[in-house]
Amino acid sequence: MYYYDINAKITLIEKLITEFRGWNILIMDFDTQLTSLMNNQVFCSDLDSRPNLEIFLPYQITHSMMVDKFIEYDKCNSLIVIDSLNGLLDYFNFYGNEITNNDKNVEGPKREARLNRTHGKHAGYKSLNLVKILFECHTKKEIPVIITSYQSQSSIDRLISETISEDKFPYQENNHFRRISNFVCLLEYFQDKDDLFITILRKTPGSDYKTLSGFPNYPHTRKIDKKP
Repeated sequence: MYYYDINAKITLIEKLITEFRGWNILIMDFDTQLTSLMNNQVFCSDLDSRPNLEIFLPYQITHSMMVDKFIEYDKCNSLIVIDSLNGLLDYFNFYGNEITNNDKNVEGPKREARLNRTHGKHAGYKSLNLVKILFECHTKKEIPVIITSYQSQSSIDRLISETISEDKFPYQENNHFRRISNFVCLLEYFQDKDDLFITILRKTPGSDYKTLSGFPNYPHTRKIDKKP
């Protein structure tokens, strides 16, 4: 899910928690925003009773414990929210662990800049591949996994053009969602009307692809009813 307004993300997650309240809900709060809002009773404050919701800050647990959480939530009806992709990449950013011969021949600030640029990029790919492996079984079991990603308005305009286009762009490998996700979506929230819209930019063909045959060509925008 792309978003450029934090209210759009919060509104959607609150709706999901409401609709999936009978399921087990796991939120990985890499950005700490949702935890802060919940602690201040701003997030999901209108719920009569707290659903089966577990929200945690990843730095409070080890990597192995995090994987165990995924496996635990894979055993039952679950909704998993990762907030956000940006924080996830930072969390798994292990650049500098490997030094090549070329790097050893570079001294001073230039060497550090090269390490940050090259290994940081590889770490991002490694973390995304890890996410894909972890949630491969969730896809088969139809367990929804939502990954949010903040982008500026100008970045979203470019990413939308890239996502819906059949042309190959030199930088297309950087569109991570297109590589790992079944859905690529954009969230928009208009506070004056209290309206939330979701624009489906692309759907990857799969086992349920035929059920979408009646939909118009992408991108396709829907208004989301926040009170089911």
